[in-house]
Amino acid sequence: MAGTDITIGADTALHRITEAIDAIASTAASHQRTFVVEVMGRHCGYLALIGRFATGASWVLIPESPPDVDDWEATMCERLRSGRQAGRRDSIVIVAEGARDRHGNPISAEHVRKSLQERLNEDVRVTILGHVQRGGAPSAYDRYMSTLLGYAAVEELLSSPPGSEPQIIGMKDNRVTRQPLMRCVEETRKVAECVKGGDYAGRWPCAAADSARACVPCARSCAPSPPSRGGAEALPVRDHARGRARPRDEHPPSAPPSA
Repeated sequence: MAGTDITIGADTALHRITEAIDAIASTAASHQRTFVVEVMGRHCGYLALIGRFATGASWVLIPESPPDVDDWEATMCERLRSGRQAGRRDSIVIVAEGARDRHGNPISAEHVRKSLQERLNEDVRVTILGHVQRGGAPSAYDRYMSTLLGYAAVEELLSSPPGSEPQIIGMKDNRVTRQPLMRCVEETRKVAECVKGGDYAGRWPCAAADSARACVPCARSCAPSPPSRGGAEALPVRDHARGRARPRDEHPPSAPPSA
C-alpha cells in the first residue's frame, strides 16, 4: 500500500511463510528434493522477496520485476544446478501468485515445477500456502503496530473538522505518519497498472514497490554461483539445529548420549 512502509498483518504473513519454508527445507534436505512454494502477491512481491532473504531460498519470482531474458528457466535451472554442485542438499523456489515474464505471461508454480523437473531431472514438488498465510496468532510487531496506528486513527478522527480530507495512518521510517487517502489509493493502483502494461523500467509512484523491485537483482545474485576449483568447501551450509550457517568443514553437532 502506498503511503506506508508496511501494513498490519504483513509481518505476521511473513512469519507464516518463513515457518512453512523452514519446515519444507528440512524435508527437502533430507530427501535432496526441490520445492516450489507459492505465496501471496498478485500485484506486490514483498512477501515473496523478503521471504527469500529470510529463508535462504534459491530463487524468487515476483510481479514487479520479471526475469530480464526470455529463457529465464535456463538461468534459474543453472543457478539451482550450481547450488547442488556446491553441496546444497535442497533447492527452494518462491513464486508470488502474480509473477509473470517480461511479456506479461503469468508464471505459475506448476510451470516452474515442470521446467525444473524436465531440465534438472529431479523430483520437484509444489506447495501452495494459500490462506495459511492469513491466519494464526499475530506477531509481536503487528500487535504493537496496530495499537499505535489505532490510537493515531482515533486521535485523527477526534481532531479533524467535518469535511476534512480522509487520511491513511501508516508507518514511515518506523514512525506513525498521515497521508491523503485517495492519493495513496491512486498510487497503489498505478503499480498494478504498470505491471499489467509491462512498464518495468521507469520509477514507479509507489516507493515500496520501487524499492522491492530494486532488491530483486540482489536476491537473485545471492543464489550460489558455479563453484571454482577447490572453492566449494568455503560455501556455508544451513544448520537448522544451531540456527546459523556453519562452514562446510565444521562437523554437525553430535547427538547427546542416550541415558
